[in-house]
Amino acid sequence: MAHSHAVSDAGPATIGGISLWETIMKAIVMAGLVLAGASLVAGASEASDQIEGVWLAKVALTNCATGEPLPFPGATFDAMAMFAEGGTFHDTNMHPSQERSAGFGIWKHVQEQVYRFAFRYFRLDSTGTLPTGYVIVRHRVVLAANGRSYRSKGTAEFFDASGIQILPNGCSESTATRFR
Repeated sequence: MAHSHAVSDAGPATIGGISLWETIMKAIVMAGLVLAGASLVAGASEASDQIEGVWLAKVALTNCATGEPLPFPGATFDAMAMFAEGGTFHDTNMHPSQERSAGFGIWKHVQEQVYRFAFRYFRLDSTGTLPTGYVIVRHRVVLAANGRSYRSKGTAEFFDASGIQILPNGCSESTATRFR
């Protein structure tokens, strides 16, 4: 008995009217698009600035001439700083006073691990209700290579309610760690 093997010329296999080859190619293209999208998202997060986030700081008011911490109560205090995306900055601290508002300002990446920030807060009378002036704080920040801490130094400029500078500049230093 002879066996015959018939070969079918029915064409390529299909799934739902689409050839298997087309289905495989579409799956490869979709996988490529998904991977490309994931890579763009990862690249965007890597491109975000290392300083962005919330920081816990220890601030010391210093003698501008010598850099030594000032020797009076309240000259060293805890603070929190937030470097937000797009260059906005927010500051608040535990310096005991109802005579100071929260601080709002800006930050800028200068180069490599170096940044600058400036913020302004209102000074209020002893009741905490009437503005008596404002202070502008400006600091240069050096971010640690691992991005988990920074050191900063800078000045404070004191103004009365009409915008006239009323005292010589004050100075301060801070060390900070990233809030996690």
